[in-house]
Amino acid sequence: MEMTRHKNHYAITLLCIVLIIPFLSIADIKNSMPENVYQIWQSLALVVFAILLLTKSETVKLNRSVRLFALYGVIILASSTINNGFSPGIAVVTATSVILFALLQTDFYYEMLSAISIVVVGALFINFPVMLTRINDVEPTFFIGGKNYLGVFLIPGVFIMILNCLEHHEKLTKPVVTAVVFALISILVGGSGTGLIVALCGFFFWRRAQNKRPNKKVYMGTLLTMYALFLVFGEFFFHTSFWESIANFMGKDSTLTARTEIWSTVVELISPSPLIGVGRGTRIYYTDSLGFMYYMEEAHNFVLEILFEGGILALAVFAPLLFRMIRFLNTDDMKHRMIFVVLFVMLINGLTESINNNYLVITILGIACRYATEEENRQREELWERQQKHIQQKNERMQRMRLRRNGQ
Repeated sequence: MEMTRHKNHYAITLLCIVLIIPFLSIADIKNSMPENVYQIWQSLALVVFAILLLTKSETVKLNRSVRLFALYGVIILASSTINNGFSPGIAVVTATSVILFALLQTDFYYEMLSAISIVVVGALFINFPVMLTRINDVEPTFFIGGKNYLGVFLIPGVFIMILNCLEHHEKLTKPVVTAVVFALISILVGGSGTGLIVALCGFFFWRRAQNKRPNKKVYMGTLLTMYALFLVFGEFFFHTSFWESIANFMGKDSTLTARTEIWSTVVELISPSPLIGVGRGTRIYYTDSLGFMYYMEEAHNFVLEILFEGGILALAVFAPLLFRMIRFLNTDDMKHRMIFVVLFVMLINGLTESINNNYLVITILGIACRYATEEENRQREELWERQQKHIQQKNERMQRMRLRRNGQ
């Protein structure tokens, strides 16, 4: 029986590896095949993921967080269809993100966590020698992707490895610590200033969280202040000497490689349709510091990306989802503490990068939902037990009073 259970675990883990790879946008894998073949792989993976979810239909708990995330996906897909027409590709990746989020609330959680960790480790060690051969290219693209995507992929990926290790061993093992250090070296060699800053922040907060419980209010208050400086007071903030010194420290120009130009353009695009945004896949045209015109389909900011793809409606759904998770994470518990740090670091990265649709970030959101739901249920059980105890004590007091009256 035990052997059969282990075989099933390994089989499902292997299956999840095959299913998750096409959604991680690993450059050399994606570019090695025709686009239509890659999309077929994604579509088949969606079908299998859906079947896996159906097998757990009796046990999966479609709690409030899962429903909110599903509604968020519906809003994004509806906005994209209204503004740009129906796109099968966007439909597949959006539906898969919702199913992946829900699957992380089931018993398949452990297999999925192991599968993603294996993919990240494999990509990390394949990427390094490839990176050394391409580092001198004008616009280098490594095995995982460009220098910015290297950080976007490895930072959440490494934290998923840490969480997987904590789930299986309840402590960090030497191989995982080695992978963390190797990931930092890879980001450093890759040359992404933003990625390096975020990676160092992640390393600092991770080490700090091992010995000290983070203050959620202080952490989130600081982060919200940073987002306000970037988005609300950006016109003033980005022209201060203080910002110039920060930009120079990060090895960036004061526009953060035209990101401030992109943000201004995104605001202009959203303005005519603030309620539902302009949908995923809309092009953002901008001019870089040298005067060349480019376009992209990402807002390079976590909050702006939500408003860009789904407007105020999407933000009104996603914000309660995120803060509900943070509220119920118990930072006295090491795993909860770690996932809070991961969310915090991801949101730091989201100041200047588009991480919203990254499946590793979606995985982290799913893990945070699982932990927060477990804590919420635990608190409810404790409350129910206290209420029952109070009722029992009240009944006992009333019984004693009746006995005394009868005795009199």
